[in-house]
Amino acid sequence: MDKKIEADAISDPENELLFNLVAYIKENNLTSGSKLPPIRALAKQWDVSPSIVRSVLIKASMVGFVEMVQGAGCYVRSVDIASMTVMFSLLFKTTMVLNNSQFIHLYEIKAAIDAGMFRTAAQTRTTEELYNLKNILVEMKKLENSDDYKKMISLDDDFHIAIARMTRNPLYETFEATLQILLLEDRLNKGPSKGYVKRHAEVFEAIREGDQDLAEELGKTHSNPRRRLLSLEGVIDN
Repeated sequence: MDKKIEADAISDPENELLFNLVAYIKENNLTSGSKLPPIRALAKQWDVSPSIVRSVLIKASMVGFVEMVQGAGCYVRSVDIASMTVMFSLLFKTTMVLNNSQFIHLYEIKAAIDAGMFRTAAQTRTTEELYNLKNILVEMKKLENSDDYKKMISLDDDFHIAIARMTRNPLYETFEATLQILLLEDRLNKGPSKGYVKRHAEVFEAIREGDQDLAEELGKTHSNPRRRLLSLEGVIDN
């Protein structure tokens, strides 16, 4: 992508206002069914044209975040993690070209998030949560030599989301799910990396034993095979 085009996309008022919309809903404690101010009022508050606000609301409605009712106004439809995740994923996809270089950067971000997430989970996990995580790991082992990439990726997603929920911090689930969506193309194209079941088993053991330092270290290195593979393809400019 041309540098100027990329910069323009990132600074697109509509993208910025998506975050303003989320902030407005949170700051005013709006819930599902709450009515948003008229488009002209939001335009005045954000110092933009009504047409831009209308475009922002259309984008938000496309992912189920708000609902636009003709002749009645715009209402908050959902403030759950699923809607937030899809919205953030769409935003990122409009501001970057997901080529191999960008995938490497995303894996680096994922490593940082996994490190903190694994460490926290090792401290806050419950017996029931460990049982559920163990069951996911058992299913992963059954598919270790399978060519069913979609099923394996689905189990990998379940494994990481289960850990995110152990932390009691909903933002971990939001960020983890967003990265899963953004990285899906690369994961489907290449399939699971070698030794992926063993790496997940090591993460499970560290969390089960409450070893926060080890869990954090495993989080930092969990995506290393993916990053090494992309680097070997010569996608990083030296």
